[in-house]
Amino acid sequence: MRRPLSVLLGVALAGALVAGCGGGDDRSVSIGQVDDTTTTLAPANAALPCTDDALRVGYAQTYGSEPAGSISPLRCLAGWALATYSNAVEAPTFVLFHAEAGTWVAKSQGVAHVCAGQGVPPNIAPQIGCDT
Repeated sequence: MRRPLSVLLGVALAGALVAGCGGGDDRSVSIGQVDDTTTTLAPANAALPCTDDALRVGYAQTYGSEPAGSISPLRCLAGWALATYSNAVEAPTFVLFHAEAGTWVAKSQGVAHVCAGQGVPPNIAPQIGCDT
């Protein structure tokens, strides 16, 4: 006995839908467990301004004096900021900042890879311009 093509297609489609119910993501997370793509943001840092002046204060706290040149934020997200530092003497560099206890803290400065080893979450790093 020959079945109509529409019945066979319907059965094949239903089988494909049942097989694909897993959504393709085989990670499992239990209640109370956090996977590596989750970022926690302390509410006190959420309203921290990402301005030249705020980053200059963070730079001065870390390096002991006001920067001689200008600091311009490139991108700030979830308590992390990447900025450029430039003066009339040296080539421009990047400065990585982290929001800690309600203020920006400069974590590293350089021409490349300033985010490496600084704890920037992997889902945040590319969004603020980190090259690591």
